[in-house]
Formats: sequence, C-alpha cells, structure tokens
Amino acid sequence: MKYFVLLTGLIFVCYLLGFIKKPEKYQWMDRNYTTAIKGFSIWTVVWAHSGAMLSVGGILLLVIFIGSLFVQRFFCRYFCPMGAIYSLISQASFLKIDKPRDGCGKCHLCTSKCPMGMDLTKKDRIAGGECISCQKCVSWCPKGNAHFRSRYGVLIGVGVTCATIMVSQLLIAGNLAKEKTADSVKKTAENDAGGNFQNGIYTGTGEGYRGKVTVTVKVADGKITELVLDDYADDKSYMERAKNRIFQEMISRQNTDVDAVSGATYSSNGLIEAVNKALGNDEGEGKKPEQEESEDKQSFIEAGRFQNLTDGIYTGSADAFRGDVEVQVTVEKQKVTDISILSYCDTEEYFFRAAPAVIEQMKAEQSLNVDAVSGATYSSNGVIHAVANALEIPEDQYAPRPGRNLTAKKKNHGHIVKHEITSQEEYEEKVEKYSK
Repeated sequence: MKYFVLLTGLIFVCYLLGFIKKPEKYQWMDRNYTTAIKGFSIWTVVWAHSGAMLSVGGILLLVIFIGSLFVQRFFCRYFCPMGAIYSLISQASFLKIDKPRDGCGKCHLCTSKCPMGMDLTKKDRIAGGECISCQKCVSWCPKGNAHFRSRYGVLIGVGVTCATIMVSQLLIAGNLAKEKTADSVKKTAENDAGGNFQNGIYTGTGEGYRGKVTVTVKVADGKITELVLDDYADDKSYMERAKNRIFQEMISRQNTDVDAVSGATYSSNGLIEAVNKALGNDEGEGKKPEQEESEDKQSFIEAGRFQNLTDGIYTGSADAFRGDVEVQVTVEKQKVTDISILSYCDTEEYFFRAAPAVIEQMKAEQSLNVDAVSGATYSSNGVIHAVANALEIPEDQYAPRPGRNLTAKKKNHGHIVKHEITSQEEYEEKVEKYSK
C-alpha cells in the first residue's frame, strides 16, 4: 500500500510541476491556485481544495487511527511514502541479518517480536526491504541463531581503507601547499620591509598620554638593530608595557606598522610616532587617537581632580560588591601619594584585580574619575568611593558610580566575611598572585 501512496504522490507532483499534462477538468488548479502552490507546500494546496478532498483526508486519518490501535507501526508499514523510499534504498544496505533455519527451534519469537510483521521463519537472511534493523529478532532469539553480518565485507574494507588513505594524502598535500605559500608570503613581506633603512643613529619624538616620548633608533646593514626609549612623561607601568611589546615587534618585523598595546594605547601611539619620525617617516604609520576623544578623556579626569587637600593620613570606607572596603589615604604636599587597603569583603580574585589598577590610576591622575576594571566594576567603584569618603569629597564632585545595596547583599549572600590586610607585604603578595 505504501508503494501505491508513493507512486500517487510522485504523479501528483509531476502534475503540479507541469511534467505531465493535466486533464482539462483539473486546469482550475493552474488558473486559481498558482500563487498558493508556489507559496505553500503541496499538501496545503490539496487540503485547501474541494470537500471531496477533505472527506478523503478524513477517511484516511480515521483508517490510520483505527489501524494503529490494532497493528504496530500501522502507518509506517502500509501508508508512509518515506518508508517506501527507505525500503527501496535499503535493498543495497551493507548489513544483513543471518538466521539459518536449520538452527531454529519452534519458538517463532523472531517473527512475533518483529515490529514490521515480517515472517522470519521462512527466511535464512534478512537484508533491506521491510526490515528496519531494529535487532529485536537478534536480541530475542534464545539460541543466538540470528546475528548481524556485513555484506560485501571484503569490498567494503578495501574501499574504506583506500578512501581513508586518499583523503589523508589530499589533506597532507593541501597543508603542505598552504605552509609553502605562507612561508613564501612571509619571506616576501620580510624582504620588502627589511633592509630599506639607511644606516645610522636617529632620534624622534612622539606625543604620549602625559607628554613627549623620545626614542633613539639604531640602523645597521639596512635593518633596525636597536630601539632605545630616552625620555617620557607617561606612567612607568603603562609605558614599560607598551615599549616591551612594540619594540620587540618592530625589530622582528623590520616595520613600524604594528598594533597599539591594549590598555596602553596613548603610550603605544607615542612610541610608534617617535620611531616613524626618527626614520624620516613624518606622516607616521601609527594611528593616533582622535583629538575629540583625547579632549573628552581629559575633561572627564579634570572633573574629578583632587583639590585643596590637606596633608595627613585619612581613612574611609564604602560599599563594594559583598561588603565594605576600607582604605588609608596619605596626602603629602596636597597630593595623594599613597592609597592602602586596610580591609575588604569581596572575592579575592576580583578585588585584587580591580584595586591595584584603580589605585594606580587615581595616584597618577590625581583624580577620582578613573576607569573601573572590566569584570570587577563594583569592587573598583567601592575603592573609589572609599577614597572619596576618606578625603570627605562629596559624590556630586566626581562622576557618579553605581554601587550595591549592603542590606540587599546581606539578604542575598547571608554571612559576609571581612578580610584584613596587616602589612604592605601581604597586599603585594595577593596582588602578584591574582595578576598572573
């Protein structure tokens, strides 16, 4: 029956696609439902037509429902067109079930357990066709007489082996070709970039974050052999991070077209500009930040600048992520010279990633308007608020920073543990531990 359903469906599809000329009485489908046929599935079109079609569909649905109550896999066995297609394709399957009849008893369990209703008592071999390879006949056979075997075993083994060898060789050949191409491109780029400089010692100046950056470039045999940072006004930690990466890449590539170091962009661009000018490339290949962005950054820092401070040592606390953070602030010559952590409640992994960075920024910029550390925003803001409280700076005199409500945290987190820092050595050990 399912083969009939498959054949009927194929004929109907051919009618709709125009491969078979339709009788005159069915031309209404072309005239009135072309758009529907293109926009929806075939079965949508069939369902949308006459009452006769609806009645046929209803009868088929009722037959399938009733049949399923009495026959296992009724639709799959008798009506499913895909089942018919799989049945035809599986005739060439590589697996088969051997069940020699001379080894069988009289239990007939294989037949009674077969969900497709096949009579296995009259077969020595089951391969393809109606068999769905469920293996129930194999598992239920009390004598173990039914078992899986491969058809065309030798041919399959040889074919798979040859295919595997062929594919592996193609992959190896492809990888070798890519490596040769990459090496060729790299050598070409190096030859184009290197050996084009005039021998000598040159000095150039660029614009860093806080002022001028001066660099000396030594060239021998047409190549950059040494880069020396002579003078700079930026913070040492940022400049050292930028210098180490950029100088190494310039010497390695023999080219000044290198990327700025993330987190030290201004210092990086100053170094790149200085090297370009030293080599006579006045235009410079390093990309400088837009002037507007620089001005906005400077205005932000200026708005939170420390003002009219009185020398002394002050303590203050503020709410961080899980609880209060307490700091000690030292002011000398009306400048903040030291910020120490006295206690904290946050998770160490996040807190000691945020605190050192924020403290260094505040000391370098002499401002409360510094960037929080991404991923540790509340810990960063807690340290900033604590410094502001220690110096008695109102919140309206620096950029607003979101904080967490301590009452809500106690409700959510329960017990809050306070950790104290007893010495500078202990603080530095924790910073070093979590900076790796």
